Amino acid sequence: MRDFILAALPWLTIGIVIAMALTMLNKKKKEEDDDYTATGMSIGMCIGVAIGSSLMGTFGRSALTYGLCFGMLGGMMIGMFVSKK
Repeated sequence: MRDFILAALPWLTIGIVIAMALTMLNKKKKEEDDDYTATGMSIGMCIGVAIGSSLMGTFGRSALTYGLCFGMLGGMMIGMFVSKK
C-alpha cells in the first residue's frame, strides 16, 4: 500500500498543478495583487517541511519532499481564495 501511495503522489500533484494553472489562466488579469498567493505558499512550505520531517522515520526521505510540495500547493490554494481588502 505504501508503494502505491508513493507512486501515485507525483501524478496527483501534477494533476492538481495543471488544474490550478488552468484556473489561473481563466482568471482576469489585474494590475495589482488581490490575494495572498505568495504568502500562503511560504507558510505552506514551512508547515509542509515540519510535517514531512516528522514523518521521515515512517516514510523515509521522500516524506520531506512530498511535505514540501503539498505544503506549498495547499498554501497556494488557500492563499488564492483569501482576498485582500
